[in-house]
Amino acid sequence: MTFKNFKKSLDLIKKAQEENDKLKEITQHLFTDLTWTGLDKREMDMIDILEMAMDDDGKYISYFIYEISWGKKGKNCIEFEGKKYSLRTYKELYNYLYEKI
Repeated sequence: MTFKNFKKSLDLIKKAQEENDKLKEITQHLFTDLTWTGLDKREMDMIDILEMAMDDDGKYISYFIYEISWGKKGKNCIEFEGKKYSLRTYKELYNYLYEKI
């Protein structure tokens, strides 16, 4: 997969996540007794497809999104074969995934 398509995929996932968060907030104000499930399944399916396309068996894309907040906490966060990697940007994540392959 080209970096351009990888970035586009992550942008779509991030947009879906932001839309889901907005919808959740609005719904919670309108219906205080409603439990929100939202569009999390759509988001997770998109991530699963991207991880499959990138041969990301280690789930680093999920890690990038959920554990290190889209790279905000990604400085020197991974060590592979004695080398430390930062995952602060889409490009760093992309390069790491290709280097691992």
